[in-house]
Amino acid sequence: MGLLTYPHSALSEVQAILKRYIDVKDKAGEMYKKNLSLALLETTFRLPPSALNPNHENKGLSPRVIQIGLFLDQSFERLSAFDDVKGYVAELGFEEIKALMDDVIPKILDKVSLRFIVPPAEN
Repeated sequence: MGLLTYPHSALSEVQAILKRYIDVKDKAGEMYKKNLSLALLETTFRLPPSALNPNHENKGLSPRVIQIGLFLDQSFERLSAFDDVKGYVAELGFEEIKALMDDVIPKILDKVSLRFIVPPAEN
């Protein structure tokens, strides 16, 4: 039995591989980090909803909103980030857009504001 027989296994496998590469982001160049994050975002949006939420629970943020949030958090200060996610945002439903605007974006803005108020310590 292959991964096609178990779509949840395939999703877990792909996500684990992509996350492993993202976890080494300090060693990877900016272009690679962005491409890996976009690959994870694309994977999340192209899989059937049942593969992303096998228990059909709708608690908290959807996996799609979470991935957009992670991508924006990583590259918020680059103008291209918004161009990169606009197609994905257009695919979100009303509740997902509401969660993105009410929960995710304000946290990112708070984090970005802190970066400008408290500069990172120099080594």
